[in-house]
Amino acid sequence: MSLNYQVFDEGELTSKSFRNKPVQSLNQLFESPLVSALMVTRGKLDFVKRAIKLFENQSWLNKELIIISDNKNDEIMKLINESNEKIQFHLAPNGLTLGNLRNISISVSKGEFICQWDDDDLYHRDRILSMMNVLRESNADVAFLSQWLMYWISKKQLALSSKRIWEGSVIMKRSASITYPSLKKGEDTIVVNHQIKKHKIALVHAPHLYTYCITGSNTWDVNHAERLFENSQIYSPSEADKIKRQLDYFSKI
Repeated sequence: MSLNYQVFDEGELTSKSFRNKPVQSLNQLFESPLVSALMVTRGKLDFVKRAIKLFENQSWLNKELIIISDNKNDEIMKLINESNEKIQFHLAPNGLTLGNLRNISISVSKGEFICQWDDDDLYHRDRILSMMNVLRESNADVAFLSQWLMYWISKKQLALSSKRIWEGSVIMKRSASITYPSLKKGEDTIVVNHQIKKHKIALVHAPHLYTYCITGSNTWDVNHAERLFENSQIYSPSEADKIKRQLDYFSKI
């Protein structure tokens, strides 16, 4: 599989355009650094179970999943104990903001690289592997997707997003991480705005790697979801079915 990406040196992202550069190889790196997938969750069992399964299915071998939640229950701990992967659960105090919780997840993780792993979204098995290959080839500090798929579950509606930096798709060197502001939402946008000024950024065109799901319990409300879909390419039912068949991770819904 060949991926296209663009690279921007620090401060250049808003002022320069570069030709796409292909990544031809999707092989496991000879030296595979540990990647920490960081998941903040309210503890909804169906979401957690699916997120763990999608993590287990990742083709990148050297990985850990860090789960941060203020809701600890026996069912979640059973899922973790039955997994053959490195998964840690950390109980957070009640009342912390999403930004605070993300900071905790970074502080307890061990990976040289870290990525966001939201429990209500869907991930291609090569998500980590693909983005790590881009970071290797580009020598960038941070990589994002320039588009991703969006799926409104209750409406069974699939769309291709507009082009922008999609914050949730991030994978980065630990050295490029910063403290999240103590906000309930929008915390990652502030971090991204800092990163594009201070770090070398790769924007990857591979929307199939990540599907953002509208579940009815997202951080942002339904009005936000409607605005996203208004600015996206909505697939017809037949097109959506074809894409979902090709991307078998939809079977996890």
